[in-house]
Amino acid sequence: MAWGTQRGWRWCNKCQGLWFGGNPGSKCPAGGVHSKTGSGNYSLVHQATSAPGQSDWRWCSKCQGLWFGGNPAGPCPAGAKHIKTGSGNYTIANQSGAGQQGWRWCNKCQGMWFSGNSTAGRCPAGAGHSATGSGSYRLIIVTQRIRIHTKILTTPNISIDTLMHNMREVYATAGIDVEWASTENLSLPALNDLDVGACTMGSTTAEQNQLFNNRNNVANNEIAVYFVRSTVPPFNGCAAFPSGKPSAAVVQTATQWTYAHEVGHVLGLAHVNNNDRLMTGNGTSNITNPPPDLIASEVTTMTNSALTVNV
Repeated sequence: MAWGTQRGWRWCNKCQGLWFGGNPGSKCPAGGVHSKTGSGNYSLVHQATSAPGQSDWRWCSKCQGLWFGGNPAGPCPAGAKHIKTGSGNYTIANQSGAGQQGWRWCNKCQGMWFSGNSTAGRCPAGAGHSATGSGSYRLIIVTQRIRIHTKILTTPNISIDTLMHNMREVYATAGIDVEWASTENLSLPALNDLDVGACTMGSTTAEQNQLFNNRNNVANNEIAVYFVRSTVPPFNGCAAFPSGKPSAAVVQTATQWTYAHEVGHVLGLAHVNNNDRLMTGNGTSNITNPPPDLIASEVTTMTNSALTVNV
């Protein structure tokens, strides 16, 4: 696994900063503790090795705020400077991507703050935060999550980091967090060119049944995706799976959107005849307006799936 996600980050309506609401003892520069009233549940990419975005954002254990650790530490509302002791390495989408726009770096305190309101909030360096010199950051708000386990027979041509990131970008528009739960390499040469028959939901071949039975670390209501060299007959992927084992196969030569597309099938989505949408039945290589769209009825289907869990 190359990275995970961490939820529980919140916007503070007093200082406009981003802080981790999963711990007690926060400290707000506007006084008292941070307030999450009115905040969504933000999910941050955590411990990334190659996920797109700007890395080296850190959690301060004194104030619970997020700050940029690539520069000297700024002032902390709990006193002295921010610290990164005990922090993971967070990666934030910068300039483009899914999520809520309007987040900025403050060049005075090094913190992350929301500039989309009619106030600059309160900076621990004094007065309001400053957006001077900042890029435009985007943060994903989630209400549900799915957990994905990757099983590799053949490494895909497009990195799994990219495939996972792209799925996270599209699913964020549905408020669904994508957790990359585990990765396992499988040596199963007889199944590397996988017989999928007609690839019809509810109908699986003996080879699919055998492959999808490899579910180390996969709990109930979690999804396993198997990367194979090819399918027989040739498809980019196939999401037909045996009952109780939600799974999909994705081939080595699949496009950057196939992974998200096949998981969409696992969540109950059908093909459509629209190349602007993730679930186009005309091949994900023909998607014309990336990132592809999910429409409201598809979001409802996904959020109603037993595989999506409220967070």
